[in-house]
Amino acid sequence: MNRNQIIVVITILSLFLFLYFGCDTKNKDQRTLETSRAISLEATSPELIIRSAKEQIGLANVAMLEETERALREQKEDSLRIPLIKELSAKWYQAGYPIVSGYYAEEVAKVLNTEDSWSIAGTTYALGLKTEKVDKNRSFASGRAIKAFEQALSLNPDNLDHKLNMAICYTDYPPKNNPMQGILMLRDLNEANPQSTKVLNQLGRLSIQTGQWENAIKRLGQAYDIDPNNRSTSCMLAQVYTELGDESNASKFGEKCNLNNK
Repeated sequence: MNRNQIIVVITILSLFLFLYFGCDTKNKDQRTLETSRAISLEATSPELIIRSAKEQIGLANVAMLEETERALREQKEDSLRIPLIKELSAKWYQAGYPIVSGYYAEEVAKVLNTEDSWSIAGTTYALGLKTEKVDKNRSFASGRAIKAFEQALSLNPDNLDHKLNMAICYTDYPPKNNPMQGILMLRDLNEANPQSTKVLNQLGRLSIQTGQWENAIKRLGQAYDIDPNNRSTSCMLAQVYTELGDESNASKFGEKCNLNNK
């Protein structure tokens, strides 16, 4: 290799080393996006949610929870672990953190793999979705709830409650790429189960939330015709007629709402 060839090789090697080690080829926007994605993933992890919750419940409650956690770590057999995991789920629920409670309920469901255990996990997460204010935590709760109901449905595909609960999750936290998904699911459920007051009440509730009073009366009226003693139906009808200034019907359904509550 002559002198000129050696110079070319050294130049190319130096340029390669400079680009590989000394020059960040990603622009600022790319770096910011990747950092944001990493933070987003971390922020939706159960570990971070639990850590944040522990910072809010006080040292005495943390000590009580960590005592159960230590006992859980010492157990290897599922038959001995399940009661401890259920205990953690119950304690977090009583402390007012249903998302954390749902996480431990999910851990139980992973072991038992029964329809009821997955339904409990999904329902607990769904409650957390309704009460949580932090968007990333709501996203976490929604995704986990839907997956739990899907697992329950895989074990009993005909259970209407699981399908309805899943649709409610989609309406409570609509996917950004398909915001109408939950509503469309509810309409499909209504077509397949026209006598279900649960589905009709949920459609009526959504109409109330969006101020579609006539649609609310239609859906809730159908539910009332099917089951006049359904308290949820009467209470929502009383609310609708109050909003519309119809004192007669508001009073009528208000009385039924109170009567059915006794």
